[in-house]
Amino acid sequence: MVGFQKLLTLSLVPAVIFALLSFISIILTTHYWILTDYFVGRWLKRKSQFPEKNKFAWDDVIVDYTESSTNVTIASGCLCLAAAVNCIIAYCKLKPNAMDLDYHSPLRRFWVGSAIGMTVVGLCSALAALITHFTDKGDDDYGCTTTTGKTSDGGVPFTNMMCSREFATCRFMGPVYDKAGSIPNVNRWAVTIACNEAIAVKWLQVVLILNAALVIAMFAAQAGVRRKTRSPASKGL
Repeated sequence: MVGFQKLLTLSLVPAVIFALLSFISIILTTHYWILTDYFVGRWLKRKSQFPEKNKFAWDDVIVDYTESSTNVTIASGCLCLAAAVNCIIAYCKLKPNAMDLDYHSPLRRFWVGSAIGMTVVGLCSALAALITHFTDKGDDDYGCTTTTGKTSDGGVPFTNMMCSREFATCRFMGPVYDKAGSIPNVNRWAVTIACNEAIAVKWLQVVLILNAALVIAMFAAQAGVRRKTRSPASKGL
């Protein structure tokens, strides 16, 4: 049978990876958030599809971003990072042989329980972020919610689009830019980077979920083995 010390030591590996992946998720999400807010223009022009296109050849499109998928992903990264740090602390607290003493059984339960409990919270938050990336969309061809209107002074038609940052950059701005050759007020490099980072973060949630499940299994396994194989001299003290 594998000793609990070996299982506990092995549990440190996925815990550290969990922390690194969570930090990467936060950094990437923050970066594409900044790109879409400050470097990807929210106002752009495209060839008009309005009935008045003979009079107004260009359609002014205003892109606004929905916040749910981005906010949930940031929350997921923070919760997963907190869980990972707690697991590393739990490892350090559980490692000494003195923790085998019955006197320390409440501490053992606390650190194992906190490690597993916080990791479960992180797993659920990553799952919620993954689901939100797929559900945070509108009903048009781009995955956005589109409304149209006309200016009050000249009756010029315009379009307003509400999109997640992923759908705005990957499904709308990128393809429209490539088709048109260029779009005024839009930096193609920023669109490309933001799109790639949004997709990477979305699938990173799957890795976080699997990693969290491994951390939970490792801490639960070492606790079970430790309970059965503690030194007889440490019991009853």
